[in-house]
Amino acid sequence: MAKDTKPKQKGGVYLIKGKRGNFWYYDIRINGRRIRQKTDALTRAEALEYRRAALNTADRDRHGLPSRKAKAILFTTLCEEFLKWSKANKKSYRQDEGSARRMQEFFSGPIDRITTFQVEKCKRQLAAAPPRHPTAKKNKTVSHATVNRHIACLKTMLNKAVEWGMLEKNPATAVKLYKETFKPYYVISADEESRLLEAADRMTASPYLKPVILVALHTGMRQGEILGMTWDNVDLERRIITVPITKSGEMKQVRMNSTVKDALTAWTAHGTEGDVFPVSGVKRSWEKARALAGISCRFHDMRHTCASRLVERGVALRAVQKALGHKTMQMTERYSHLSDDYMAEAMERLCEPSVAAVWPAKKERATG
Repeated sequence: MAKDTKPKQKGGVYLIKGKRGNFWYYDIRINGRRIRQKTDALTRAEALEYRRAALNTADRDRHGLPSRKAKAILFTTLCEEFLKWSKANKKSYRQDEGSARRMQEFFSGPIDRITTFQVEKCKRQLAAAPPRHPTAKKNKTVSHATVNRHIACLKTMLNKAVEWGMLEKNPATAVKLYKETFKPYYVISADEESRLLEAADRMTASPYLKPVILVALHTGMRQGEILGMTWDNVDLERRIITVPITKSGEMKQVRMNSTVKDALTAWTAHGTEGDVFPVSGVKRSWEKARALAGISCRFHDMRHTCASRLVERGVALRAVQKALGHKTMQMTERYSHLSDDYMAEAMERLCEPSVAAVWPAKKERATG
């Protein structure tokens, strides 16, 4: 009778001896599918550990098998947990709150049932929907920038779900955001600036508005950064304003010119402790001054005006990027067309004669 060479199993593991060494294997069945796998185990006990590990979610995924059913996490539950994290870690919590509320109109069931197609469909429906702002024009749709903010928030939420062990993979990863185009911006002219400052002067109930406008026009700081200034972060002697946390989450230092220094120095008469401008907002006073001046622009357009004036005066885009605190050069390049004349003048300078451009005359060969 022939000798039986088939390896004997005990507990679902067995040892196979060969010319290249002895190896322990485990043998399991999942959903009717048999899986035999070689291990690095040196003993039966170690092989049994490998076999037990093969039954967990990670090993099932490696074999392309469905993972064990965990307790379903509803999208509303994820939103609640995400907003707690956002409030503690992000400056854009209010924006995340709005996006989470909007996303709950599209998703409500278990998060493990969300598919890439559903996210893509959500993106298309958002882009086709009318704006919800009461002053929005009729027959308009939501901008691609707004859609991108909502989808980016959804992507972050699902990434957090993966990180927190609520989800195996993010179905929104493959969904691409819309390509955004910058809207035309308004540049305040010198005459409009004069009228705006005169209007602010007449508004005695809002004495803070004129220095706020001057700081905005001459530093390009955002409204939130200006109203968040504290005297501890204003160095009038060195002409530096420190913004501890910007929109991009980083610290930046803003240089003052003489106009800003004079305006803030005069404002010290109202106190030099705590907030520089102790107001919660300037919307009403700004709208009133803008109406009195007869100009149609937003507060944020003063930031565009500052950047535009710097570029028109020949300041390099890299310096403008640093001055405004843009995280990427793409944001600054929207002003690049303003430097065309300056660049044309700069390139023309190459035509000016220079010592290096003149070829030295050939020396005559000496004759003996």
